[in-house]
Amino acid sequence: MKADGDQVRAARVEADLRELTSDEGRRDNAIRRFGLESDQFPNAVFELTEPVTLDRAPADGRQVSGQGKGRLTVHGVTREVTADLQGRWDGSTILVAGRMPVRMSDFQIQPPRIGPVVSIEDDLTVEFRLAFVPA
Repeated sequence: MKADGDQVRAARVEADLRELTSDEGRRDNAIRRFGLESDQFPNAVFELTEPVTLDRAPADGRQVSGQGKGRLTVHGVTREVTADLQGRWDGSTILVAGRMPVRMSDFQIQPPRIGPVVSIEDDLTVEFRLAFVPA
């Protein structure tokens, strides 16, 4: 991540989706083979495509907000997305929480169905929490 004043100029985040876990081992195994297919498509990548202008310059312990426009690659498919972001700097670490609406079908992911009754909606919200520390 590169930041300057009230702008985040660049950011790239990569996640290993094989590390996703829930409270149910069978569910975890299912998303590795079906739907998300993280065994076949293990990485998700988000990269900013334009700078994020924050609502104020970061100050130690103060929360800031902004919108990040970028490219999200999941399941081997890349799409333009917008994430609502909130961040806080504590002097050495930058904590960022965000949300972005996506459609599974936009990433060629079939929403899971279990029998004739249980199904998952195509629209979902990806939520994330990140901690950035100096390299």
